[in-house]
Amino acid sequence: MLRDVQYPLSFKLDDTPAAGETYKRRRRGFNTAMEYAIESGYLDANPLAGVKRAGPKGGDVVDPRVWSTASREPSS
Repeated sequence: MLRDVQYPLSFKLDDTPAAGETYKRRRRGFNTAMEYAIESGYLDANPLAGVKRAGPKGGDVVDPRVWSTASREPSS
C-alpha cells in the first residue's frame, strides 16, 4: 500500500513525470508527515524507512547548466 501512495509523488498533475528534485522535495514532505504521525502516536514506526525507489533509467536529457560553452560554439 505504501508504494501506491509513494508512486504519485513522482508525477505532475498532468501525469507526466516530475523532475527528480520535485520527487525528492515531495518525499521529504511525506516523510515529515510520517514522522509527525509517529510523534503523535498514530504510527509505531516510519514505513518509508524500508522502501527504496529505483533510480532514473535514462540519461537522454542534457541539463543546459552543465553544457560547456565550447560545445555550443560553432567550430571553424
